[in-house]
Amino acid sequence: MAPIGMQPTPLSSFCSYWKGRTPKLAVRNALSSAFPDLATLPLPIDVAGLAKRRGIREIIYTELQSDGQISRSPSGDYVVYLHSAQPEPRRRFTLAHEIAHTFFFEARQFGLQRYMGDGALPSRDPEEERLCDFAATEILMPAARVSSLIRRQGYSANTLLHATQKFRSSLRSTARRLGEVGRFKLLVHFWEQDVSTGTFLSIWHEGIGARARAEGEPSVVTADQPAHKTFSSAEKFRGRYWLSLGGPLEHYFVDGLLLSAKPRRILTITILDRLAELLPGERVEEVPQQTLF
Repeated sequence: MAPIGMQPTPLSSFCSYWKGRTPKLAVRNALSSAFPDLATLPLPIDVAGLAKRRGIREIIYTELQSDGQISRSPSGDYVVYLHSAQPEPRRRFTLAHEIAHTFFFEARQFGLQRYMGDGALPSRDPEEERLCDFAATEILMPAARVSSLIRRQGYSANTLLHATQKFRSSLRSTARRLGEVGRFKLLVHFWEQDVSTGTFLSIWHEGIGARARAEGEPSVVTADQPAHKTFSSAEKFRGRYWLSLGGPLEHYFVDGLLLSAKPRRILTITILDRLAELLPGERVEEVPQQTLF
């Protein structure tokens, strides 16, 4: 309860309504209440089916300036608009995100004060947007299902690709989810070789821990680094490699997989644990330890 003379904030009202001590716990409670069978539904999750269960009566694919929008009809049902030009994994995530907004609207008695006369949203709260992204991830890639997959297949680039297909999610969002759910600190890099210099640049990376670098600061593997030869020739590799991920060269445990040859694109998972060699993962031909002189 808010102190006398103070109005509860929208976020505190949301937590109170869904009985969560924190906003993320409230999101999880909302999902459990609406979709108690989420952990056992066939994969990939039927997001459109979940949308119907939350009163979304229509999903319209059209050109938008944003990824998606949600509005409410006078009868209390919802209509979701999705950007038709986005790839399917992105549209699935956006629909799950818009489903999450219905939990906020319900907590505010359908959010009457947030709607304009035509049912459109006048503005969006950044914190609510972040929590809806969190909810969308929980919907598309339930933590228990991701953990089960990791236990069966271990930590490898192939595991990540398999998870992407199984959950029908984007490679990057799946990489982020593996890092969130897994028991070990991971760094996932998507590399592309510059044909003019031969240098490998990280197009994006996802990871947990202090080694994860800020956006706009790509890691590089140059021709003078010991790992460059492997990056340039191998289709699969797993073992210790000397390379730099934003700092000095270190002996990282890396599992890598060639995704395309022209241009040469490589997916790597770096396991930041001293016992990385003991972790289960797809075994590939052993590579000799690289040394520096």
